[in-house]
Amino acid sequence: MARHQRDPKLEKFWRRHLRRQRFNAFNIRAYCRLYYLHESAFYAWRWIIALRDAQAATRVKPARTPTAVISININEKTDSDKPAAKKSTRKPGRPRTAEDIRKLVVQLAT
Repeated sequence: MARHQRDPKLEKFWRRHLRRQRFNAFNIRAYCRLYYLHESAFYAWRWIIALRDAQAATRVKPARTPTAVISININEKTDSDKPAAKKSTRKPGRPRTAEDIRKLVVQLAT
């Protein structure tokens, strides 16, 4: 457990100074003198922020489980609408045609 809470304002302050110094013509010592910063604090915050950025980059994000959507269109037909049944030549077992699957779904729904 952390000994103290992070201060977002303080971190923002130091991130701004680190970014400014990087794009400035001054070296770290001159930059710290110009903005009245302690040089040791500048180096410490540079290390702390680099560590935090590295931890955030390696943090594992939870994996999303893929989802599948199956839609079945069932048009119920009455016995008079159905054509004459064909004699099936395949062995009984799993349904293999769309009509067999439709019949199975209707049976399960009732």
